Amino acid sequence: MCTPVLDVGNITIVWHVSYFHLISVISAQ
Repeated sequence: MCTPVLDVGNITIVWHVSYFHLISVISAQ
């Protein structure tokens, strides 16, 4: 709560990792 910027950054990183993982899975199909 004290560092909302870091929280948003972590969420963004997680989202990007999940997004690229999804793209990799689709591409592998």
